[in-house]
Amino acid sequence: MTKKRILIIDDSKEIVELTKHLLEARGYEVVFSLQGNIAPATAVKCQPDLILLDMILEDKTGLELCAEIKTNPQTENIPVIITTGQLEPEEKIPDNLKPDDYLVKPFELEELLEKIKKLIN
Repeated sequence: MTKKRILIIDDSKEIVELTKHLLEARGYEVVFSLQGNIAPATAVKCQPDLILLDMILEDKTGLELCAEIKTNPQTENIPVIITTGQLEPEEKIPDNLKPDDYLVKPFELEELLEKIKKLIN
């Protein structure tokens, strides 16, 4: 059975390492990008089953990246979960550019796993 691949996009190396370790321990293959500006190209190259995307990055917002991912024919069908400190973004987003789900920080591992399973299993 092929492992499901998850792309983590977050500029915090500590969060990436912790999340990567926890997901790999659950049998997922994990790829990551610490820079938002190269993340869309990384998604095209590695074709993940799911993208876990931080809302606030140094060079772009998670919503900007989500829109780039959702408008690229090579990545438009990849589910995106945005991790955020607030429940829903205040700005209005067209439905076709919205992430598939949100995860409010701090979150429990089981909550993350449930959302992943809902979207890719």
